[in-house]
Amino acid sequence: MSNIQSDLYLAFTDNPEPKVEFLHWLAVASGLPDNLKQLDIGCGPGHFLPYFASYGWSVRGMEPDEGFFEAACERVESKEVNVVRGGFDEITEQESYDLITAINAPFAYMLFLTEQARALQKCFDALRPGGVLFLEVPNMLWFLANLSPDKQMESTTRGKKVVLKRRYEIDYHDALVHVKDHYEWYATPEITESVAREDTMAVLPVPYLFYLLRETGFVQNATYTSYHARVPGRVAGRDILISARKPQRVHRKWKSK
Repeated sequence: MSNIQSDLYLAFTDNPEPKVEFLHWLAVASGLPDNLKQLDIGCGPGHFLPYFASYGWSVRGMEPDEGFFEAACERVESKEVNVVRGGFDEITEQESYDLITAINAPFAYMLFLTEQARALQKCFDALRPGGVLFLEVPNMLWFLANLSPDKQMESTTRGKKVVLKRRYEIDYHDALVHVKDHYEWYATPEITESVAREDTMAVLPVPYLFYLLRETGFVQNATYTSYHARVPGRVAGRDILISARKPQRVHRKWKSK
């Protein structure tokens, strides 16, 4: 794979297996069918998709970023997996999926209430009755309490050392965090190359997320302490892991425009 953006992202990405195993457990514990149909929103370079397909699931990945989308398409080889370009706003299906997942923070890119409500409504409408939504959202309150504004990490990609310098800038008025990443890697002993990337994410505390889910019509909303948990628990770390269910009989509480 020659997509450097994908390579740099994966160099600093956690092992996918605990996340995949947790989602498999969640599907089984929720009584979803063995051959369930899944939509993975913000699938990035697609590194989770083959794992999901290995369970016999029919998997669709959605990715709005062009570089990640291309990398995901290269990675997909199974006929049970396909990738389309887009994000929450491009979900058009009605009652088509048993499980919708948004891993590694895609929902946090919905910055304001109207966007967040619309995204959840799209997911609600696309789920079959009894279907499950799972969101992984960065716990910005934990990050702000535990991390300095500047952070430096090291890893490797293509056999080369990579340094990631990350800076957080806070918009206190709109409750946003600007994440500025600067990657440097040593292409040769004499040449250093670099890439800069900036992302903006919303500060989404747990009570606010529960409110949005309830107002959309989701039930059985629950959080988990980590991907190793197998029972609901209070959020205490860097990730908010939250599941919700579309009821078998839908009573619509609001309709976003």
